[in-house]
Amino acid sequence: MFTAFALPRPKHVPANTTAVPSPSDSSSATTPSPDQGQSSDPGLQAPAQLPSQTSQAPLVQSGPYRMVPGPQDDYFDAASLAGFLTAEYRVTQAMDRMAYYLDGPRLTHRDGYNIITDGVVPGCVQVPGTGMPIVLMRDAPTVGGYPKIGAVIRADLWKLAQVRLNGSVRFIPATQEEALAELREIEAYLRQIDAAIAMHEERLHAATRAA
Repeated sequence: MFTAFALPRPKHVPANTTAVPSPSDSSSATTPSPDQGQSSDPGLQAPAQLPSQTSQAPLVQSGPYRMVPGPQDDYFDAASLAGFLTAEYRVTQAMDRMAYYLDGPRLTHRDGYNIITDGVVPGCVQVPGTGMPIVLMRDAPTVGGYPKIGAVIRADLWKLAQVRLNGSVRFIPATQEEALAELREIEAYLRQIDAAIAMHEERLHAATRAA
């Protein structure tokens, strides 16, 4: 029988959500639930159980999704930039682990949409000649030749990855400092989970040896 570790929940994970965002993947892990116990590690608040196999599936996150503008946001006129952060887009059938193609209000380029190919990362929002944004996902390429209006922060990309076909997508601006702070919080939370699992396994081994 498994028991659960009591770990603090990051503020960006809703209380009724059973998923823990993974900064290294667009999938989710299961959140441990509170229980009793003591730990010598002040970062862990009571070990005991791992989550049961009956944990519910993670809830789909409806957004809005935070985005750091740039690096080529100056390729778009002011109306497009303002509209992009207030408009609602929909996920189209062109969606996979490489990219989500969105449909909605068309974005207008100032002087063309071709740039010298440069680096891209998961979360980048490219805008080709169609004017429709493309969000690069976990299996994104390493380079691209379309202007990038911004990048979805890593702490929110896992949420966007759960949006289904025709699902709604909205964006709000964020700063680089906010993005880094959120990422550090998630990484600290996941380290706590790793440590708690290791502690649980050590107890199982100890119990086995004692038997």
